[in-house]
Amino acid sequence: MVEETSEIDLSSKQLAKAAGMSTQRLDKLLINAKESQKKIIQCYRGLVVSVAASYQGKGLSLQDLIQEGSIGLLHGAKKFNPKKGYKLSTYAYWWIRQAISRAVANKSRVIRLPGSISELVPKICNANTELSRKLRRMPSYDEIAEALGMDVSTVRLVIERNRAPISIDQIVTSQGYMSLQVCPKSLLFQQLFSYISIANENLSLISCWKLN
Repeated sequence: MVEETSEIDLSSKQLAKAAGMSTQRLDKLLINAKESQKKIIQCYRGLVVSVAASYQGKGLSLQDLIQEGSIGLLHGAKKFNPKKGYKLSTYAYWWIRQAISRAVANKSRVIRLPGSISELVPKICNANTELSRKLRRMPSYDEIAEALGMDVSTVRLVIERNRAPISIDQIVTSQGYMSLQVCPKSLLFQQLFSYISIANENLSLISCWKLN
């Protein structure tokens, strides 16, 4: 116990020395910083809860969503510059939302997707839905890419990386499509993506994938 305490004291002294202040001054600043963080979280808890509630049913509990939102709030508070004329609540809202949306995308999936890909999933999904209604069939990669102004390779990459793992609950319909049975309807929904093979094959594969 004595050795552990001396190591902690030594580390604290080194930190204080590097900062050019006394150990007591450093400890006081750290305590004040923690207290400030607590006050910020308490003051803006309503905002965090409000944003977190809108992401319920997407794979994470409300408590986890609030925790992620609080982390985003603190990041926003650190970068906040009152001289720019914005309110902290307005500025922090973006950070809270970003932290929660990334947590949902990363933690509620079986396979983690890079943040850059996860952010494109909703856009591609919405485009697929709209094109399916207009065309009355599943759109191709090229059609989705053209609608969104993206490269076909990007659309293909996002869809391939976002494809859901095959489940033992899969069903092959009379049309040859595969779909996954998911009990909590509010958590996930399924969409079918078809893509055309480059050779002379017609419809080579229908992929089943899910959006959180």
